Amino acid sequence: MDQTVHTRGYRQRGKTMSDSVEDLRKRLNEIEKKIREVEARMPAHSVKPPIMHELFELEDERDSILAELKKLKSAE
Repeated sequence: MDQTVHTRGYRQRGKTMSDSVEDLRKRLNEIEKKIREVEARMPAHSVKPPIMHELFELEDERDSILAELKKLKSAE
């Protein structure tokens, strides 16, 4: 029987919940790496708005992934 998993508003056919969790964890690792890279580019003073915007977007995505992982764990 084909399983459907809902993540971030998208239906993924043929994926089990553990596949989805693994995908989210991989994406989370990628996002955290990008956050570290952006933070390393930030000067100590006078941070430019585009860098802060990029950091905020990455942090929002990270928070969204963490919330999705928490939701999937509670559904197990």
